[in-house]
Amino acid sequence: MSFYSVDIKPFKRIFYQTAISNCIILSGAALLASSGLLEAQITTTGNRLSQPILLGMVLVAWIHSVSQRKQLARIVTIENFDQQIREYEKHYRRKMLWYFTACLISAILFIVTAKWIFLLFGVMDIVFSIAFFPRVNLFKRELQNDEIMLY
Repeated sequence: MSFYSVDIKPFKRIFYQTAISNCIILSGAALLASSGLLEAQITTTGNRLSQPILLGMVLVAWIHSVSQRKQLARIVTIENFDQQIREYEKHYRRKMLWYFTACLISAILFIVTAKWIFLLFGVMDIVFSIAFFPRVNLFKRELQNDEIMLY
């Protein structure tokens, strides 16, 4: 039984950058809303656009999740472990970019519509991204390899 080692530092850096950015975005949106700087004219236009944008996001999220599953399945089949980790790091970066984008769109919709549900969606993006904090179980599950160790 041979163990494969993974340098966790780049994955933690990606995770923390995303989490901190998402928190800053949502905090800024909440401060903007609580300060009363949202104009009624913007919120009226935003209310008309929020449902089509939300439906569009759901469609894009579904397409993205199918694409991510296919990409992860392709990464698992790579024989060279170092190459597999390099590809998985790209995959992980795209996954965290998705959480950032979803949180940013939620914050923008919150600002434009002044509906607190969009702020809640942003908070949910942060909470769901916590499941992808880099740890040994994540690598073992996603790369389907029980012989992974982190350093």
